[in-house]
Amino acid sequence: MSAEPAPRDAALPEPPPTPGHPESLALCLSGGGFRAVLFHLGALRRLNELGLLAKIDTFSATSGGSIVAALLATLVTKDPASRAGFTPDAWDQSMEAPLRALTREDLQRGSHPIRLLAQSLFRPQARAEAFSRRLEELLTPVKLRDLPPAPRFVFCATDFLRSVPWLFERDRIGNGQLGWASPPDGATLARAVAASSCFPRSISPLPAPIDPTLLTGGAAAPGPARDEAIRRLALTDGATHAHLGLDPVWKTHTTVLVSEAGAFPRTRPPKRTLPPADPLRFGIDSEGQEIRRRRLVSGFVSGHLGGTFWSLSSAPSSYRVPFGYAKALARDVLCSMRAGLDPVTDAEAAVLQNHGYLTADAALRTHTSHLLPRLVPHLQVPCPGWSPADPDIEKRVRLAFADSARRRGWWKIGA
Repeated sequence: MSAEPAPRDAALPEPPPTPGHPESLALCLSGGGFRAVLFHLGALRRLNELGLLAKIDTFSATSGGSIVAALLATLVTKDPASRAGFTPDAWDQSMEAPLRALTREDLQRGSHPIRLLAQSLFRPQARAEAFSRRLEELLTPVKLRDLPPAPRFVFCATDFLRSVPWLFERDRIGNGQLGWASPPDGATLARAVAASSCFPRSISPLPAPIDPTLLTGGAAAPGPARDEAIRRLALTDGATHAHLGLDPVWKTHTTVLVSEAGAFPRTRPPKRTLPPADPLRFGIDSEGQEIRRRRLVSGFVSGHLGGTFWSLSSAPSSYRVPFGYAKALARDVLCSMRAGLDPVTDAEAAVLQNHGYLTADAALRTHTSHLLPRLVPHLQVPCPGWSPADPDIEKRVRLAFADSARRRGWWKIGA
């Protein structure tokens, strides 16, 4: 498993115990806005070609990864027998086209930004509510209860006041502190995605009050304090606590595949600025998330956990595979792209998809070859016009991403 060396002063927690389900396979999709959507889209394309996507038992996702997982869940709901396995044509039509179209939208501000700003002055939650409705309109109308029993889909948000994970699934919502409840009849997949993607300082937390009597089995002591916390429940981006989406799966699955497009380790501390630097420009990173990353890698290295991990800041060369974008290009250019939900250019989308596709392939071949079919399908990069085989590709990518750190307006953009 390829990874940066752990900081000397950061002790690694013990790796997770071996689960009791030897055939269980999980896929975790990190946050990172539209940057993550496109990187994961490329990775999932290769997983589909390799026949692995239909073998996933659990999909666990947060923020931008939740958007991809929600569309996948919607398609599986329509055709449970497919178990997320697609022909090449079906993939282009059912997954790639809708997500590429979605990433040309401005989900952060919506289609009426001025009106929404005026509403937000009097109702701070107006933007989060509008965001949820827009996701239902553009992404999925499916309700949580309508999801198929298999594969399992888990959407990770964060309890804003308590700073602990909050999970949405087909059969339950909640967490280990406040308790668990069956999803209400009207609970939609779009609202789960919205809660998972409400990036702090961009979209306010999404109110999610629940009748305290419905939640059971939590560690919090019964009483007025617990009931008040439930009534005031507000949910925000899952990446603020469970960036990789690992928490629901790494103690219950023997094999975990992780696609990360939100964070990358900085080589030096960021400069302090006034006002504070835009949080959407950089991926989310924290000491806790870094420890999770190291714990995951330690599990792979020790053999307690099977699987592999690929990220936006890595490259095929990280796995001793020569074909792909250079690691320096990925680390210095692709990772500098904003991690928000504002429009993405066609060039940015093409490079991110290709990078996810090639990096996932390299990681899978190197560390999980036993999962691959006997005859491995040839590589066919999603966007050949931006293939790493082009001798001028580094110059072209640097030019295409020259303005990628800046937020985009609410208008749609092209190439």
